[in-house]
Amino acid sequence: MEIMTEAYYKAVFSNVDGTVLTSSHKVSPLTKDTIIKLQLHGIPFVFVSGRSPRALEQVDALIGLTAPYICYYGGLVLDQNKRVLKSEGFQPKKAIAIKNYIKRCFPDVCCVACSYDTWIADDVTNPWIRREAAIIQ
Repeated sequence: MEIMTEAYYKAVFSNVDGTVLTSSHKVSPLTKDTIIKLQLHGIPFVFVSGRSPRALEQVDALIGLTAPYICYYGGLVLDQNKRVLKSEGFQPKKAIAIKNYIKRCFPDVCCVACSYDTWIADDVTNPWIRREAAIIQ
């Protein structure tokens, strides 16, 4: 794959699941090589995900770089040094109240509240929760 010069691309923003990571949560050699080449050309690579910062750090480690993160679908933005650039969310107490309300209204829905790297879940045996927790080891 031919990489254009930094004059052409200013930055690359990429989803993580299914884009950077395969369905088995691995980074392919081609993807890793391409991301490293972008960085060598001075083109920042930014992870964009619904994941937490800790989960993205694990992806960073697979590639061997320190990238900026856009976490929680834009609710938390960190620079490459993991300094908070933007944080749009609820206080933990409010997030838990919203989660509890959703659980009362929709008892079959799996709902969690997140605060930076903390998940608050009612049922840690729920298959969805177990699957997501297994990704972050």
